[in-house]
Amino acid sequence: MSGDVVRDVVCAGVGRNPGILYGVDAATGRQRWKSAFGSGIASAGLSVAGGLVHLGVDGRLFAVDAGSGHRRWKSDLGKGGVNSRSVPAVSGSVAYIGGYGAVYAVAAKG
Repeated sequence: MSGDVVRDVVCAGVGRNPGILYGVDAATGRQRWKSAFGSGIASAGLSVAGGLVHLGVDGRLFAVDAGSGHRRWKSDLGKGGVNSRSVPAVSGSVAYIGGYGAVYAVAAKG
């Protein structure tokens, strides 16, 4: 499990099974939202930038709204996929994540 805090929401992902990202109210501990991915979240972690949670899931990079849990965009990173030990990093409007033998740079969408 990995996590980060943005505004007043704690965002935490549960890895391989069941692959769910949770948004929890930091003050009350109550669940605000959850987003299921159907498969494992990269175990290394997630990052938060610009109100979005960035995470790798089975060869794809996702950006999820930290306040609502809605998926803002995703990018298929191809055959190499996301290294499960890689944490996304964000600079400006570009998200970076390591793959097996590659580093991917993905421009924010939508």
